[in-house]
Parts: sequence; C-alpha cells; structure tokens
Amino acid sequence: MFEKYPKNQIIVDMPFDDYRAIKAMNQSTIKEILENPFYYCNGVKKPCTESKALDFGSLMHDLILTPDEIGAKYQILKDIDKIDLRNKEHKALKEQADKDGKTLIDGTLWAETQAILEINGDVFKAFFDNGYKEAVWLGDLQSGEKSHFCKARFDFLDDELNIVDLKFVQSSKKADFIKAVANFGYHIQSKFYMDLINARSFTFVAVEKKYPYMVGLYQLDSVSLDFARKKIDEAFEIVSQKEKYQKNVWLDKEFENNAVQTISLPSYAFYE
Repeated sequence: MFEKYPKNQIIVDMPFDDYRAIKAMNQSTIKEILENPFYYCNGVKKPCTESKALDFGSLMHDLILTPDEIGAKYQILKDIDKIDLRNKEHKALKEQADKDGKTLIDGTLWAETQAILEINGDVFKAFFDNGYKEAVWLGDLQSGEKSHFCKARFDFLDDELNIVDLKFVQSSKKADFIKAVANFGYHIQSKFYMDLINARSFTFVAVEKKYPYMVGLYQLDSVSLDFARKKIDEAFEIVSQKEKYQKNVWLDKEFENNAVQTISLPSYAFYE
C-alpha cells in the first residue's frame, strides 16, 4: 500500500482509509503496546467503545481541519435537541445514518460546536492556517540498532515542520492538562511525532468542551520529552521480542524468565 506514497516528506490529501491500511507503527500503537503488549504481540485488535465524547471530538476536529467533509461524514439534526433511540423516528434516522456511513449529531451538540468556533475562531485561525491539515508522514524511526517503519497523521504541520495538535478536554488549565498528558500518553505522541520528522516544535492547543471554552497552549519540556523517548524505545524493544509477550501474564522486563514478581506497598501506605 505505501509504495505509491513517498517516504520522508509531507503527504497531503491521503484518504484516511489508505492511511489506516498502511502497516506501520504509529503513536497509538506505541501507547497500546506500553499499556498491554499482549494485544499487539498476538495480532489481536484491542476492543474499543463508542462514546458521545468521541463524536464531539471527531466533529470538532473536522469542523476546524476538514470542514468540506462534514456533509459526507455527519447527519446534522439541528431540530432535534437530543437523540433518543427509544423514539421510533430517532431510531429510524440512526439506522439510515448507519447505512449511509454517517454519524448522527443532535441539535444540542451542534450548537455547542458552533459556539466554540465563534468564541475561539481567532485562536484556530492563528494555529491552523498557513500549513497542512491532516497531513501524513511515512518514514523510519531508529531505536537502538534497529529501524522501524512508522507513520503519523498530524492535525497541522507547516513547511518548517512545526506541529500543532488539537485536544478537546474537560479542563485546559495547566495543572489539569498536565495530568491529561500523563494519563493519555500525549507526551509519547509528541515525542514520536517530533522524532519521526525531526520537527522544530510540537504545540498542544487544548480547548475546553464547556463554556467559556477556555484554551490552553502548551509545549512539553525536554525532561518530559526525554522520558517519552525512553518509553517509545521500550515499546520498540517489546516489538523485537514479540514471542516473549504472547502469554497473558504480566512480565517484568528486568527478569527474563521469572513471571513471579516481588512487590512492595506504595510509599503513602506506610504513613496512613
């Protein structure tokens, strides 16, 4: 699949289905391996669940990055405040949308997205104009003595290789976003993208989902990025030893042949 696309340069207008079909490591794969190597090492796709939050995030990304595709992806029901699948009419609309390959968006959610666009339009213009939206990069990333074929799809990338990533969060306050970075592995995403293309910078634009839709603009420090690189290399090391992680037993990488691990109470337990 990837033969028709060049390596080590910005690729624009790659269909998402083509991107998904390319067999390469990406930032999501790295995080999944670190969370639980079993799935990757056995070729099992990790189960995922649909949620309203995913619909919101996907819609906002598309409104900002690819507004021309809204009609093809979504069925906007501006006159229906809330979709209730117990309602026969709503259920029929959902079934039709599924057949058409579209996501239903109710009037309440649509109104929220329009308010965010209106209030933060200047921010979105400043960070997501004059560059490439949802551009792709294919290339090799070195880890130790091995090279791994990787792919990345950026929210925004400019000619000078500055990356901007859009996040919709409960709170974009600095202290709260730092927790989100750690919890969701955003530091790994940032370092993976930067190292793959030798980027100049990686900026998070974190936008709150509720009024007044506060925005946080953040870049990770070198200590955090160095830690992220160690985790990326750890994931690549697991990839190189797939057979070791094919059993559903947690292993300690420091002990090759002993699945029984010695554990200790967390420090706070000793002071309760």
